[in-house]
Amino acid sequence: MGVRSLSLFQNDRLLASGSHDETARLWNLDTNLPVGPPLQHRDFVQSAAISADGKLLVTGCADKNAYVWDIHTILKDAGLEDLLSIPDVSVNRSAIVTSYKIDSSRMYAAFGASLVQTTLIYCSQVVDAKLLMDASNVQL
Repeated sequence: MGVRSLSLFQNDRLLASGSHDETARLWNLDTNLPVGPPLQHRDFVQSAAISADGKLLVTGCADKNAYVWDIHTILKDAGLEDLLSIPDVSVNRSAIVTSYKIDSSRMYAAFGASLVQTTLIYCSQVVDAKLLMDASNVQL
């Protein structure tokens, strides 16, 4: 059981994990300690991905939902905004891409980076979730 997904931020100082215990967590790799409280879900977390600029975490949950979390606010509340320090990253064409399993076939959905939460009513399972920096080549 345990951890099902990991996502490392590009500065190698912040890690996100998705677990079978129905939580996602952010980890400070400078101290190897969790940042803030666990991010609660209704079922186990299949996947977790950090955006290129580090401000968003998207999680795919077995409850058939994809969730977007505001990492910047979580780090600010913990007094750890410096964990996002990297050279400037452009995310003008970014997208959240989630893969759903429907009756043993897959359907892909892409959404703009401003998405807060989405639900696909008839999916049987969220299979994967990723944040793409350049979504210009995403084919649905």
